[in-house]
Amino acid sequence: QTLELEPLPPGATVPSPGDRAEPMPCPSCTAPLSRRVLAGFEDHPLAQCERHGVWIDDDELRALMRRIASASADEARRLAAPDLREDRP
Repeated sequence: QTLELEPLPPGATVPSPGDRAEPMPCPSCTAPLSRRVLAGFEDHPLAQCERHGVWIDDDELRALMRRIASASADEARRLAAPDLREDRP
């Protein structure tokens, strides 16, 4: 299935996931996504569907990979075993 996107009009802004009043829907089932914080990556909350797992966009993936690449060997092993917990404001 192909999805065609139209460009945003000049001056339009898109809220970041953290700025949304309503949770983002899962791309697979449209259920609301929960915000999760990955231990060691507190500054990059992720979106998780209970049925379909964690959804990571390109920017989040690059940030996670940079963080792991810059970690010490012990820290990288700890980061490679994720501990997802619910994001609490």
